[in-house]
Amino acid sequence: FLPQADTLAYGRILKELQAEGVPNYLIPHKVKFIGNCPTLSMLLPTLKPYTVGQLLALYEHWVGVGIYLGNQLL
Repeated sequence: FLPQADTLAYGRILKELQAEGVPNYLIPHKVKFIGNCPTLSMLLPTLKPYTVGQLLALYEHWVGVGIYLGNQLL
């Protein structure tokens, strides 16, 4: 879960993948992440009505800020 967020934030380079021992046939699929892609990751202890409401409020805020900034976040 967390390595995906790191990859989207920082990207992957060829030397890094080769040092990790990634097979050659997978490298073209993993190098295409250039980084600097904003993401939002949340770990919820349980899915209750309260946490669903928090997620909805967060999404509404995200959309509202995106509209205010000219759809830069969407």
